[in-house]
Amino acid sequence: MSRHALYTAVKERTGLAFQEFCKHPYAPTDLLVGAAALVPNAGPGSWLKAVLARNPGMPLEGLKILMESRPTSVAQNPKFKLLLAADPAFLDGCSVQAKAGLVRFSEGEPRLIRRLAASNRSPTEIRISAAQNPCCPPDILERYHHHALAVRVALARNSALSPSAQWRLAADKLAVRTSLATNPHLISALFERLSIRGEDESVHIALVNNFNVPDSALVWLNAVGSAEVKNQINRRWGKRIVQGAKS
Repeated sequence: MSRHALYTAVKERTGLAFQEFCKHPYAPTDLLVGAAALVPNAGPGSWLKAVLARNPGMPLEGLKILMESRPTSVAQNPKFKLLLAADPAFLDGCSVQAKAGLVRFSEGEPRLIRRLAASNRSPTEIRISAAQNPCCPPDILERYHHHALAVRVALARNSALSPSAQWRLAADKLAVRTSLATNPHLISALFERLSIRGEDESVHIALVNNFNVPDSALVWLNAVGSAEVKNQINRRWGKRIVQGAKS
């Protein structure tokens, strides 16, 4: 079915304007599924994708389509929440992209993450998404310290990390330390720890570009960092840091 055919069918069968149809809980289910597939993901009219995703009349087939582009809205749908409570096995038939979207944006639904991303046998893409979610249950965040490097890199950016978790990641591989240095919720002691002389330039640059970096760390990095680190400091923070290093 083309979009034109869909719009015509909606008008003939419901008498509703298309915008009203998208949110009507008793609209014909075949048309709702068609709209889930045909409404564009971007550009004019794409906002209706989220309206459809929140429509409690949307069948599971349509919700599965919408999970990939509007996971947050699907997770807010009361029908989705009922399905999750009654039989979460329906998630097993969803695509990896849909599952990753759901766990990345899930708020107040730890069942989703436990079902889809707790095991190290879950696809890495799904665990990466869960590792970045501040609503991820603490015990699962703890497990991720022992998962694949890509999962730990994602974990290092999580704003909900405890101080002890941050310290552990600060002793991890370079890619993890660099990711951790970008975390705006980095504890103050780790700004000092990660700016030590001899740390890799990528970590220092990540610290410079962390908007919560203290001036004291920038003054230190300006003294001990590479030419590129100093260039980054001057570009972002200006002469006041350079002058502070000299005083």
